Amino acid sequence: MEELVLLRAVGERGAIVIEGLGGSYGPERLTLIRRPEQFGAPEIETETFDDPDRCWLAQWEAMELAIRCGEAPNGSASDSLACLRVIEACRQSSGQRTMVKMKRRAVFLDRDGVLVRAAPVKDYAHGPLTLADFSIFPGVAEPVTRLREAGFLIVLATNQPGIARGQMSRETLDAMHGFLRTAVPLDGIEVCPHGDADACACRKPKPGMLLAAADRLDIDLAASYFIGDTARDVDAALAAGVTPMLIDWPYNRDLDVRYRVKDLAEAAELILLPPHRS
Repeated sequence: MEELVLLRAVGERGAIVIEGLGGSYGPERLTLIRRPEQFGAPEIETETFDDPDRCWLAQWEAMELAIRCGEAPNGSASDSLACLRVIEACRQSSGQRTMVKMKRRAVFLDRDGVLVRAAPVKDYAHGPLTLADFSIFPGVAEPVTRLREAGFLIVLATNQPGIARGQMSRETLDAMHGFLRTAVPLDGIEVCPHGDADACACRKPKPGMLLAAADRLDIDLAASYFIGDTARDVDAALAAGVTPMLIDWPYNRDLDVRYRVKDLAEAAELILLPPHRS
């Protein structure tokens, strides 16, 4: 079975994106894309290797180049053996005695309006305040599971100001999230219990929850997504360097975003599309 291997290396001379298709023994086809700036810049040089041995030699050379440029590579690979081989190549070519830790991609999820039913207000959805009102959208577990199986970490990032306002207890919130965990596979839950008046660093649109999760779980923010339903979600994603995706609801129709989807299933399909190949 073929699996996508995607690695990124950044150095003073530019960036290298390595894409490969392979099975348990590594890439069967490898594409090296050298960019003049950070990721997302126009491609200036592309090489494709079809021989597995040449794939690994080319990948090794690319890793060495990145390290000579001044920064050890980072990224993610869905093929675990491929990931280990690249880590070892990084370790040996850099002369380090410790293994280079590979960062992982993640999909951040807002809760209310994405996973959980919420009451629409003017420009956002008001989440449930009691366990009796807590209702998960049908069918959300399947796309989340697909994303996890593709190698993405799944992290919930939710504002819950009802705690600060005395509308809900922390025990009730914990019970809600305990129920949510039994229904949807989650690798982490980040909660901001504050209101705007608290001027905290975690309440969206600030990126504090995303940055905290990235630090704890070694997340590659530039390769990650945030699926939300409000301007706060979009702004938090952009502030953290994450790609925002918006679930379409009447209360967010005035927001201008690149990725607008009808539901979580469509968002997962878009994220899991094969990358463009030159």
